[in-house]
Amino acid sequence: EAYFKIIGLEHWTRMTRVVATSFAKDFLIKHATQPNARSERYLTELEIDAPTIQAWLNNDQNFDSPEGRRVKEAMLSFVDEAVLRPNAAERPTYGSDPRFMIFFQLKGFFYSFGQKVVGGLYREMQSRRAAGESIPAATAPMLLAGIALMPLAAVALSIREGIKYEEGEAPTDEMNVPEYMFEVMTRAGFLGPLEIPRAMFQAEQYGQPFWAAPLGPSVGTGLDLINSKGFSGLEGLLPAYNTGIYN
Repeated sequence: EAYFKIIGLEHWTRMTRVVATSFAKDFLIKHATQPNARSERYLTELEIDAPTIQAWLNNDQNFDSPEGRRVKEAMLSFVDEAVLRPNAAERPTYGSDPRFMIFFQLKGFFYSFGQKVVGGLYREMQSRRAAGESIPAATAPMLLAGIALMPLAAVALSIREGIKYEEGEAPTDEMNVPEYMFEVMTRAGFLGPLEIPRAMFQAEQYGQPFWAAPLGPSVGTGLDLINSKGFSGLEGLLPAYNTGIYN
């Protein structure tokens, strides 16, 4: 518990929940007081309606009232759908087996992102098309997600390679524009679970055999330790020190 506090993960997790809760509150109020053509569907999906939210607002947003409890449940549903929190329903059976979970470490986020974000965008597009909206209007959420996520993925990839590789040695330095754009798209998570087989074909670029990619970072770290000389492999596991700033 102390470790997760020291590295800031607990603070980050709490912050994401607070931000998502704030979004949930604003989302409910907006679609109850300033409804549009999709508002009724959105509120129905959260098992609430505009009159209930309006009654809660008129009661000084009291969460202890009957309407407040329903609003709280709707907010919790919103947060649960908005925050990536991989569970047994969002990973294959072997990913929940204690004997194999070490090989599925972090892989659950590919499945969760694919189901919640990519799958959610696709389902929203289908719902809009079923409601008779035009193709541009139906695909707008997917395009906006790409505009928002891909630049962030590009920055994250650049920082990662800047830390890990010398100038001119990063895998992206040898990519042409289409290859780089596809790499950024995958880094943004748009492949979902398909990211795992894709990693197998690119494992060699990162100094790993193809069979190690789907087995998670635990196996990859073990191979790095086996192939390292002296204590260099252990040095690579030390936070901050492994970036070379103290060498």
